[in-house]
Amino acid sequence: MALRDLVGQAEVRSRITSMLKGTPAQSYLITGAPGIGKHTWGNELAKALLCQDLKEDGACGKCPSCA
Repeated sequence: MALRDLVGQAEVRSRITSMLKGTPAQSYLITGAPGIGKHTWGNELAKALLCQDLKEDGACGKCPSCA
């Protein structure tokens, strides 16, 4: 799964994508109501931050960090 595959929250997706192009922050706070996909977003963000072959839309999904 890539960031482009996550449904909704286009503004958040845009901010995360632009953030991945620069220097990542020390920490991120993902908040919201239950059931809106915080866990999924967190997993995809972690994959993207650790990915060895980062793509425009997030993690490559093939390297050991993404698997």
